Amino acid sequence: MVALTIQWGGIAIVTILSFLMAQSVRRRFVDYWTLAWACLTGGLAFQLLACSLPDPPLFFYTGFFLGEYLFAFLFLAGCQCYADGRLLTVRRWRVMIPAGIVAIILPQLSPAFQLVLAPHSAIIAGCLVLAFRVVEGVHRRDRNAPGTRVLSISLLILTIDFLHYVVVYTYGGLKHEPMPFAYLKYAPLYELLIEILLAFGTVILLMESVCRQLEGENHELTAASAQLQELAEKDPLTETLNRYAFYSFMQKSQQVSSAVTGCVALVDVDDFKTINDTLGHAAGDVAIRVVAGRIRAVIRADDLLFRWGGDEFLVLLVGVDEIEARSRLGQLNPALLGTLLTDADNRVDLRVSYGVASFADRARLEETIEEADREMYNHKQRRKSRGEAVAAGGVD
Repeated sequence: MVALTIQWGGIAIVTILSFLMAQSVRRRFVDYWTLAWACLTGGLAFQLLACSLPDPPLFFYTGFFLGEYLFAFLFLAGCQCYADGRLLTVRRWRVMIPAGIVAIILPQLSPAFQLVLAPHSAIIAGCLVLAFRVVEGVHRRDRNAPGTRVLSISLLILTIDFLHYVVVYTYGGLKHEPMPFAYLKYAPLYELLIEILLAFGTVILLMESVCRQLEGENHELTAASAQLQELAEKDPLTETLNRYAFYSFMQKSQQVSSAVTGCVALVDVDDFKTINDTLGHAAGDVAIRVVAGRIRAVIRADDLLFRWGGDEFLVLLVGVDEIEARSRLGQLNPALLGTLLTDADNRVDLRVSYGVASFADRARLEETIEEADREMYNHKQRRKSRGEAVAAGGVD
């Protein structure tokens, strides 16, 4: 009686803790396990009442059997839900109809409660074996999850425990001894220890599930942040980098101690306003995209291309001397001759002006950009002063 009371109190505490856990972390499989512990608490309460009365009504035993059947059924449902997300349906609940019938019939078979525990234990062991197989299948897929190992071990021990009841109480029935071995009166205590281990396994599984969810959400946030960063640094029209990307690059480069040398170039489309006014803004957008594409074609793959303004581009050529930089940019204007800007066969000889300046220290990069900008501006002014509507070539 004392051992049974201790077991009931321990399972009641497990039920309360499981309920609080289910309220904190919403998982359907935890809901099933919480209901399972609640049903076991109710079943043990019926058993405790039956043992405390000299002539208990038979429905007390029925309540105990049904509570344990519901525990085994719901715990199995929780394991299946954890394994593959399977939910309880009305069809699956129909399994409890024959279980309820058995719970009513068993107390009628013998006035000695222990004698009907053999078939009852066999039913519980069958459900526990199914739950063990489900959890073991999950463990084989992920052997780094300690929760499934703890849960499968506790289910295996509990299954062996109930199977041993089948043998022991069958032997007692044949010998007409309701309790053939003295240790059986302490059975509720070691059952409680196994059930606490079982509850511990469910807690570990829940924590692992939460950790996986957090890791997945963190991965999604990281990917979304990287995507937003890329969108923030990319010009939507030309798919080149923008000014924000340049300043991000400058901020990151300050954290690197190695020396960086190279050249910067500023490229500006000549007479861009005329293109917009005569051919339309759609043609102007095409012109900007074409110029960006031609610049990519003459620079190296690891050089950086920024859209610096409306029709202006900044090129950062790291490790390139000024002679090579001018040679590469000198290929632009020939490549832009006869550019098709509209659907009609209306080809335009696009031209650009550019300025180039070299740097030997990243700290002078912004000053170098100003030098390149002045050279580009001076070239444009010289063109305009000569009255050329569309100049032939950039700075030679």
